[in-house]
Amino acid sequence: MRKVSGNLGLMSLPDVLQWVDFGQKSGTLTVTDGQTTRRVFFQRGKVIFASSDRRGERLGEFLQQLGRLTIQDFVRAAGQSQRLGLPFTSYLITAGILDKAALADSLERLAETIVRETLQWSDGEFEFTDAVPTAVLHGPVMLDTNLIMFQSVKRVDEARASEEQVGQATSAVIEKVVGEIEAGAIELPSLPSLLRKLRTAVEEEQKSFDGIAKIVMVDQVLTSKILKIVNSAYYRTGSPVTSVQHAIFVLGVKSLTNIATAHVLADMSPKNAKRVLPLVRHSLLVAFLARKLARHTHVDPEDAFVCGLLHDIGKTVLVDYLAETRLDAGAQDKLMSDHHVSIGALVAVQWNLSDAVSRCISYHHRPLEAPDSQPIVMTVSSANELANGIPDRDLMTALVVELKLDAEVLGTLQTDIEGMRELVRSLC
Repeated sequence: MRKVSGNLGLMSLPDVLQWVDFGQKSGTLTVTDGQTTRRVFFQRGKVIFASSDRRGERLGEFLQQLGRLTIQDFVRAAGQSQRLGLPFTSYLITAGILDKAALADSLERLAETIVRETLQWSDGEFEFTDAVPTAVLHGPVMLDTNLIMFQSVKRVDEARASEEQVGQATSAVIEKVVGEIEAGAIELPSLPSLLRKLRTAVEEEQKSFDGIAKIVMVDQVLTSKILKIVNSAYYRTGSPVTSVQHAIFVLGVKSLTNIATAHVLADMSPKNAKRVLPLVRHSLLVAFLARKLARHTHVDPEDAFVCGLLHDIGKTVLVDYLAETRLDAGAQDKLMSDHHVSIGALVAVQWNLSDAVSRCISYHHRPLEAPDSQPIVMTVSSANELANGIPDRDLMTALVVELKLDAEVLGTLQTDIEGMRELVRSLC
């Protein structure tokens, strides 16, 4: 096997791609900056496949983002193509999962993304070998390498020009927002009145089911959501539940309060309702997954539900706060990604949330570092990874080991996840 390697600072990625294209070479180009590794596969100078170990740049995730493949289809197709000894892309077409045009378009976009992102590295290493894995060799798609490089360079140049135009103004706004967040000057929402009334009723233990039902039934939308959930497959009962009083009996007060919390979250950002909706749907999906997973991790299912529901509360609060700024969606997403944990921790104090909820807010991205209540934090973190699509393999492996989970449990959850998504979409 022949090998050519070097530094991207000495031989640029466009130069490497032109060398492959002009020489009509077949092989695998691997590029890395020490943190991310990307690969582009060639056959007679044409791109036949591209892959990456970075989240969002793997083919299964990419096809999901484009709405062309579900996680179940991806897992099933990957297993079947391996069993039959077919290239994965060929199996997708043969099985009728994708047509050739859709697959070619998806792979071209993925290759452009991988090349475009790599072009922005200030340094890195490359290696080209003349070996091509059988899993991608002789696939149904062959893309123009030169065109992919041209489109990627063009988009990088356009992005840089755009960034330069808005960079100074955006930086000033971001600096102001970050300063307010770090100084604790951001105005936090108070505990919504509906939750305050329910909490008081539960803590005082003076309200009958009828009394609690009256608090709930003031909100007709919440009433319909409760009845929809209690009659869903995830709260199976022998006969249909038609009253709030009966629903409270079936669900329990804690579960009903959790559903009310989900309802309130969806209404927390009237200034930016479109942006908050996906966040609430994600949180609700995490809550359902955590509740189901909790049965296998020796955690109270309803505690897991509310922890899953509130793990990203910082994002919901920031969406409302950032609605007053002129930051574009990308800048807002970056601020939410960087600061939602710290804002969520402040909300936990403001709302006097339980220690378990506070820890899940603070540690759901690094569950193995949680000082206490690790099982519930790891349960919620696992649910969050599953809800995100294709989970981070290293983190999920560590969580599965720590929680002593059977692989069959994860398989069942992944099978059920689409049904849960449908339920979530019907609720908000």
